[in-house]
Amino acid sequence: MTKLGDTMRHFLAAGLIALAGLGLAALPPSPSAQAGNEPAGTAAPVPAPAPATAANPASTGSREAAKPNPIGVGSAWQAEIQDGADVSGRTFSEAELEIIRAVNAYFNGITQLKGRFVQISADNEKARGRFFVQRPGKFRFVYAPPSRLVILSDGRHLSIEDHDLKTVDRFPLDSTPFRILLKEQVDILRDAQVIDIVDEGEEVSLTLVDKAGEGSGRIRLRFSKVPEFTLKAWTVTDAQGLDTRIEVADMALAEELEPSLFRGSKIGLPDGSASGN
Repeated sequence: MTKLGDTMRHFLAAGLIALAGLGLAALPPSPSAQAGNEPAGTAAPVPAPAPATAANPASTGSREAAKPNPIGVGSAWQAEIQDGADVSGRTFSEAELEIIRAVNAYFNGITQLKGRFVQISADNEKARGRFFVQRPGKFRFVYAPPSRLVILSDGRHLSIEDHDLKTVDRFPLDSTPFRILLKEQVDILRDAQVIDIVDEGEEVSLTLVDKAGEGSGRIRLRFSKVPEFTLKAWTVTDAQGLDTRIEVADMALAEELEPSLFRGSKIGLPDGSASGN
């Protein structure tokens, strides 16, 4: 078993907590089999909480450090969005507000999306795969072999499936920063604190933190402005300050994604029900 495989197994065996947030889904018949040939990219680790009972992998668990993941499980975001305007006290220039409006418009313009990703953890371990998104709230990350890990959201819960260990861990989608980007109506200033905006001409990045002001995690989004405004990568920083970097490529708006892509597998569930139900 590769070091990556051992890491993923240890992550799931120890248990983790709610994954989720930006927008993705799955391929037809066998996503795992089609996850090869992914582009190179980037990402860093994000520890997450663990399930209540090790004997019941499908149960929702208590919080514990999570292994690197693209969704921000373990980034210590509050499950409930705070009401009111930006609480950071920061005043944005018109140019910065224009960037924020462009980010909102970009995500609000996505209904169904698919592409490839490369995840790079803090210790420089790489994992590749394919992702699928269906707003609001649904996504699927399918890791390429030798990993048999699938991370998906049915719009309410996030499931982490290990098809080697035959276990499923479930967490609330709202406990990850991705929930902000997959909402039915994305509004960055309403739902998060924008603590940094960097405009480098052809690229721009925004760094967001929990609006509640109590979480120590953050997510940095990077966009290309040429030839059109497009997401290129994001970095999730966990409560320990470790980064998991994700780079995306070959993205395309999908005409119609199979609903089954956002439903969990029956593995690890004694009653035979799907983890997404």
